[in-house]
Amino acid sequence: MANARMRNKAEDFERMGVDQKIVASWEDGKRNGAQPGWIEWWYFDADLDDGTKVNLNFATNPVIGSPEEGLHPFFYANVQFPDGHEINDFAFLDEADCSFSEERCDVKIGPHTFRGDLETYQVHVEDVKGISLDLVLKKTAASWRPGTAYVDFGEDYESYFTWLCAVPRGDVSGTLVRDGQTRQVRGRGYHDHQWATGLLLNFWNRWLWGRQQSDGYTILVFDSVSNDATGNVRFPWFCVQDAQGNVVFDNVEMGPGVDIRMDGEFVLEQTGKTLPSHMVYRFERDGVKVRYELTELRFLVGNDQYAMAPAAIQAAFRSVGAAPSISRHAAIGKLTIERPGEDPLVVEGEMHYELSSQYREFIVDPADHVTERDSAAKLPLVPQPEWFEAPVATTGPAASDIDEGGEPDPGLAGSWDCTFEGPMGKSNMKLVLEVDGTTLGGHMEILRKKQPVQWGIVTADGFEATALVKVAFRKAEARIKGTRDGDSIRGTVELPTGLVTFEGTRG
Repeated sequence: MANARMRNKAEDFERMGVDQKIVASWEDGKRNGAQPGWIEWWYFDADLDDGTKVNLNFATNPVIGSPEEGLHPFFYANVQFPDGHEINDFAFLDEADCSFSEERCDVKIGPHTFRGDLETYQVHVEDVKGISLDLVLKKTAASWRPGTAYVDFGEDYESYFTWLCAVPRGDVSGTLVRDGQTRQVRGRGYHDHQWATGLLLNFWNRWLWGRQQSDGYTILVFDSVSNDATGNVRFPWFCVQDAQGNVVFDNVEMGPGVDIRMDGEFVLEQTGKTLPSHMVYRFERDGVKVRYELTELRFLVGNDQYAMAPAAIQAAFRSVGAAPSISRHAAIGKLTIERPGEDPLVVEGEMHYELSSQYREFIVDPADHVTERDSAAKLPLVPQPEWFEAPVATTGPAASDIDEGGEPDPGLAGSWDCTFEGPMGKSNMKLVLEVDGTTLGGHMEILRKKQPVQWGIVTADGFEATALVKVAFRKAEARIKGTRDGDSIRGTVELPTGLVTFEGTRG
C-alpha cells in the first residue's frame, strides 16, 4: 500500500467537485457506498448550560465495519447528567427503517433523526432508556475541512479516510425529556461527518482529536499518524476561528515550521497502554507564530475496543497486530498567536480531547517509531463485557473458552435443529453451518428470522460466531458459542435480553 497523502492538490479539488474554501451542503450528505467494510457516520455533541453532556452517533455501519455488502445502520447515545446519572446505549436498526440523503445531512436511524443544511440542524432522539431529545443546532462558526477532506492510502482514489467539520461551534436549544419530565435546555454544540473505505486499523496507528471553545474562539485539532503499511505519515490538522467564524489560522500537513512535542505519561488502566498527557503544537508561517499547549486535567472515559470485540474479531485483530482502544480526557488548552507589530492573542480554557490507538503502541513521534506488531500479535482472547453496558475491560491476560489449538472440527458442517430456553419458555432455532478450515459461515434462523452467521471461527474444541437478530424491534448482535458431540450440539446465545442456552441434533 502506498504512503498516505492529503488529497489537496488543485486537480483533487477539481476531480472531487469541491471548492477550496467553501463547504457545500451536499458534502454533509451520504458520501459512501455499501461495500463490505465501508463505514460512515454523523457525530453530534453538546455541552448544555446545566452541565449535561450529550454525545450521539448516527452511522450507516458500526465503526468495526461489516464483512457483508449493504448497510447495517447503527445508533449510539451517551448522555451524562451533572447528578451522576448516565445513559449509554447503542443498537443496530433494520435498513428498511433507515434513510440517508445524498443532497444534505438527512439521516434517519429507526425513530432517531439528524437533519440539517450546514446552517441549522434538528436532532431527534426517541426514548433511549427514558431519555428523549429534540434539539436545534445553529452554526456560529464556518464549516471547515482539511483540503478536500480526504486522505488517500493508494494511487487509485479508492482507499481513503475523511474528516468534515460541518459545525465547529453552534448554539443549541430545545427540550430534554428524562423519566417523563420535560425541560427546556440551552448550550453549545458540535457536529462532524466522516466516511472511509475500511476499518480504522487499515489506515491509522493513532490520532488525537480535540476541540475548544473559549473567549469566543473555536480551536480544532486532529493530529493523526498512519500505520506502518502506509508510511507512518503524520497529519496535524489544526484550525482557529474567531467569534465571527473567520479562520484566524489553519494547518493541514507536516512541513517546515511545524513542530509537535508530546510528553508526560498516562497509563490507560483498561489496556496498560502509555499515553501522553502533555502536548505542544507549534506552527510558524509568513511571520505568524502559533503555539497550542494541552495539559491534561482529568481522565473521562476509556474503552478497550479489543476486549469488547467478539472472539472472531479479536482473532482478526491479532492477525495484524491490532489492539484498538480509545480514551477521552479533559485538559487546559492554551493558545498563543503572535503577529508582527501586534499584541499576542492568548486564549485559555478547558477543552476535551480524544486519544485513539489501533495498535499496542501510541506513536508519539513517527520519526522514532519502532513497530511492536510482533508483541501485539500475541494478545490473548479475553472475556466479553456485559451487553449494552459501559465496557469495563479485562486488564490482565485471560484465555477464551475456545482453545485455538488442534485441528478444526469439520463435523460441524450441516443443518442443526435446536431449542433454547428463554424468558418466554422454549423456542426453536435452526443453525445451518458451513465450515472452511477455521472459518465458520452459514445462517441462523431464530424467531422465524433468518440471519447470516458472521465472524465465525471453528476449532477442535468448539465454535463461536455472531449473527444479527431483531430483539425489541431493533437489530442487535447474538453471540453464539458451542461445542459438538457426535450428532448433538449445545452452547449459549448471548442476546441483549440475556444469556440463553441451547441444544440440538443434526437435522
